[in-house]
Amino acid sequence: MAVKNSSTIFKTLLNQFHPSVDVKMLKCLPNEEASAILEDPTTGQDALSLLSWPQQLIGRVHYSWLTPVINNVSSILRPSAIAALPEHQSSKLKTHLKISGPLPDLANPIKQFWAGLLFRQWAPEETLPLSYLPSSKLSPLLQMKKEELVEFIDLLAMNDVADAVKHIVDKKRLTAIYTCLTVRQQQYLRVCMHQKNKMTIPQLDFDKWDGKANSFKQIVHQRGMLRLGKAICGQSRAFTWHLTHILDTGRGKVIASYYQEVEIPGVTAILIQQIFSLFNFLKQKSDV
Repeated sequence: MAVKNSSTIFKTLLNQFHPSVDVKMLKCLPNEEASAILEDPTTGQDALSLLSWPQQLIGRVHYSWLTPVINNVSSILRPSAIAALPEHQSSKLKTHLKISGPLPDLANPIKQFWAGLLFRQWAPEETLPLSYLPSSKLSPLLQMKKEELVEFIDLLAMNDVADAVKHIVDKKRLTAIYTCLTVRQQQYLRVCMHQKNKMTIPQLDFDKWDGKANSFKQIVHQRGMLRLGKAICGQSRAFTWHLTHILDTGRGKVIASYYQEVEIPGVTAILIQQIFSLFNFLKQKSDV
């Protein structure tokens, strides 16, 4: 486990049993480790999360991240490894890896054993239990399912579509664009049309668009991933790990490629405000 994650786990234990910890209590540790513990921002106190964490983590991620881990299991034991996973993962992996026949029915202790084994084989160093993460206003993103996050990404890109359509005078081109949008995207596009975009970003060029719905969706989705990736700059690496692993490996790696540990001046803060705007829009729709 990475030193940073070890310091977070140590800090969680201290939060639970010695919340008033100071540097004197850590004098038995090397200065570097003691400093890392004292500077760690986590406020979590649930030390028991460590016991159930492997199974919780394995059950949260998109199945595509688990494919290489499962492939490392011998072909004889592979059906059991897959059967230990939640149904939404096991059914996908069974199809993806072309496992024929029914999966074995495993008792919970066996599932827990497999979860721990897969976790150790995977060894994801940048992850932590959710309760250990530093507090963040973007934490609602981590509660989304893959389908919800994909829709969120596309809706976030409506900021780009709004900026682009303001400069399009060809009515046929505008009609073609609106035809490619879902009802919810059209609704949020109207919200974005009334917002002032103070961020300098290359405008979407629909003049070169071939007019097909699939290519339009790809253009929009790529821009949404860029916005989300830049918006999470400055968040902890563990936060970014969780967010990207809700998605499939392709989308997750794209978003991770835009991430950096510090906020981008004049960019990240504006994008976060756009995310808050989208949070409010979705909340209003859910309350109707």
